[in-house]
Amino acid sequence: MLDQYEEARQRLIVRIETLDGDGIALLSKLISIDRDFWKRDGDDEALIWPRLKTVTSASTVPLMAVFARIQGRWTADIRDPAQKLHDLSRLLTFYPDCQPLRIAVFESMQRMRVSAEEQYALLHAHSSSPLMPKFMWLQASAAAEVGRFDEALGYLTQLESNEHLADQPSQEVLWEIEIARCAIHAKTNPLEPASGFIRLGNDASCSFEGRVIAHRSALAVACESAVHLIPELADSFLNTLESIKNDILISSAGLMNPLSPFTGNRWGGYVTPWSCGDLTPYKQLLIDTTKGRSNRLICALFVIETLESDFLYTDTDELSAEFWDNLARDLGDVTEYPDEFKGELLSLYTVIHAHRVRPNWAKLGQYWMISARVAQEHEAELPHHALIIEVLDKQAESARKFATGVIKHLKNHAIPSPNTFDLVEELVQSLIHHRLYKELYQLMVIVAKDDERSDAQFYLGLSSQNMKQKNEAVSAYQHVLTKNPEHHSALFNVLLLCTDHSDTPLLQQIEPYILNFSGDAEQEEELSEAWISAQKRCEDKNAAKTHIITRYLSTFPPLLEDIVRPEDISLRSAVALMALYRCTHAEPHDTDLYSLDESSLSFSPDIPNRAILFDLLQSGLASIHPATPADAFPVSDGKVSGIRFGSIRWHMSASCEALIKQLRALNGDLPERWQKELIPFAREIAQGEIMEYLGFLAEERRWPEPRNTETLSDLTRELINELSVAQAFNLAYLGAMSASDYKQKYPVNAQQATDMLIRRTGDRLESVRSGRYQAKPYDRPWKLPRSAVSIVLWGTLGFVE
Repeated sequence: MLDQYEEARQRLIVRIETLDGDGIALLSKLISIDRDFWKRDGDDEALIWPRLKTVTSASTVPLMAVFARIQGRWTADIRDPAQKLHDLSRLLTFYPDCQPLRIAVFESMQRMRVSAEEQYALLHAHSSSPLMPKFMWLQASAAAEVGRFDEALGYLTQLESNEHLADQPSQEVLWEIEIARCAIHAKTNPLEPASGFIRLGNDASCSFEGRVIAHRSALAVACESAVHLIPELADSFLNTLESIKNDILISSAGLMNPLSPFTGNRWGGYVTPWSCGDLTPYKQLLIDTTKGRSNRLICALFVIETLESDFLYTDTDELSAEFWDNLARDLGDVTEYPDEFKGELLSLYTVIHAHRVRPNWAKLGQYWMISARVAQEHEAELPHHALIIEVLDKQAESARKFATGVIKHLKNHAIPSPNTFDLVEELVQSLIHHRLYKELYQLMVIVAKDDERSDAQFYLGLSSQNMKQKNEAVSAYQHVLTKNPEHHSALFNVLLLCTDHSDTPLLQQIEPYILNFSGDAEQEEELSEAWISAQKRCEDKNAAKTHIITRYLSTFPPLLEDIVRPEDISLRSAVALMALYRCTHAEPHDTDLYSLDESSLSFSPDIPNRAILFDLLQSGLASIHPATPADAFPVSDGKVSGIRFGSIRWHMSASCEALIKQLRALNGDLPERWQKELIPFAREIAQGEIMEYLGFLAEERRWPEPRNTETLSDLTRELINELSVAQAFNLAYLGAMSASDYKQKYPVNAQQATDMLIRRTGDRLESVRSGRYQAKPYDRPWKLPRSAVSIVLWGTLGFVE
């Protein structure tokens, strides 16, 4: 009464030898409702079952013992259903009015395939009332089986009335009752046998799943007694089936209605739905009478039913060529309908033909990819898609040809990233299995584009590495490590790519990953050995050059450690500092900055900006990072002849963080020492930007860059002296338009057209001077080149205006 079943069970177990019939019955009841089946089966059943058997075999049997017997899943009953039926029938003589017992006998008779007449007689012999809902459902089913349809309908009506009296009538129960009525109607109305199911299938208030069941049932009835309705009902069945989102269309389950048990309030247990809607007996009739899409669906359903029953759900590894040929014949050529049924139809076609003798693997690769793409577009599953990969894993040449078909399709039909890799991941594994790295590389170049996920980038790196595409491999592995710093395989493969001294920066870059790796002992040992080997391969083979560079870098002052204020540095150094942080997308607290070549933002204008970077190095705010490649320092005659600033990696003073924040907050209140520098520096930057804009105008027209002549220098200087940068840009744009017209009219080459661009820009300046043209500011298009310095001086992350 207190629901303390375990305590009650333990107390009874202790006294089992002295328990009477009621005690054994109670203990058996407790054991039968124990949810821990394994404990019951292993510990208690062997102890209890013989005693319960003795109690239920006596001349008088406690009712509780009857319930313990019929409610428990006793092993002996499962093994010997005939004996169970015999025992339960005997117990029924003691309690003929016990409806649960009579139901148990009925269900045992069903399992033993006793005749329908005997089953009906068993239930009909019970005359007491009221009847349990489950008992009435079984009575209706048994009456229908022996042709007593009016009696069956009477039970269904009573069940429906009882359900409507409930506080919350079960829609599932009412639906099953209506299905049962329609099934009886099909047996009793030869003129319109399917009309009941058709009405249900067209009822918009029903769920899509329910309407599918109704249409399938109507189609089954038509196959039996109204063949002329098959084409129309097959179309209705298909249309309703397709209306269910994210559902697999081509499945053996599509040929018959589900028989999931259901129950209602106070039914006393679950019952099986009314048997109807089984299309499997009518295969040839349906294939012969349906048309178009409905016919293709019907053929596919029967093909998949054969495939699943004879291959997928068996232990059979190999089936005869005739088996696959028959499936291919039954399905037909569906390649003209790649988009049908969310790609499932074409996927099934590829699966079948992949198992036939001498398939066209390249074609199947294209079909496989098409079906995967279509399924992805509809967010649908292809349950048998991977069966092809199982075949490919056994045949390297087949996998190679298949991959060429996939690659060909992807080249001609782009699929948005990152979805593409998901579609071919299993194929990728097969190609790796067969070491088909050429095809793997061609595939990954396509599918890994714009896909930053670790798996996609790793396989791009792996294929690039095996195809000797070192830079691509390193880049891909770096993407992997950015997302997953402890990716063992990526770390190991990067170490393999460190082959000589030029790879020292890469080795240094990966060093923190190696030192912080926390995998298992075997992985750590493997990485440690690979690390030592890579270090030996990357030893400096050009110590002299290294010494020269080191000596050169020592001429620059060390990094400042004290607090630095804006007035302590030059304007050029301040601009260089701000531009460098902006160009490398760094934050004020960052001290290690990437190279300018790795930036998407140009550190231009080129000539003046190289000079201000030297100023920055001399200021003590920045130094050259040790990871900078030696190639960034050309060496000639034992000396460093210059610096390739694009390749330089930067190490910044800790003082920069506070200094940058102060610089950004100046708000026009410039230090006094900057006043003298401001105008010359602004002119220098402006002149450089005008030169680069003239170069951009030439490049836009596919002309060569303007030659660095005295004419160009004079023109840009005069423009800055007399006009604003925006007005100068306007004149340059007009000069470019005029030069384009000139090139169209006269047979001049591209270099001459560039020279004309400079000349016509000068002509426009003369027009301004003479008053014939009024200079206008230029509204700068977004695509025009803009430098980091420009953003610092006039942008939102530079000095506050």
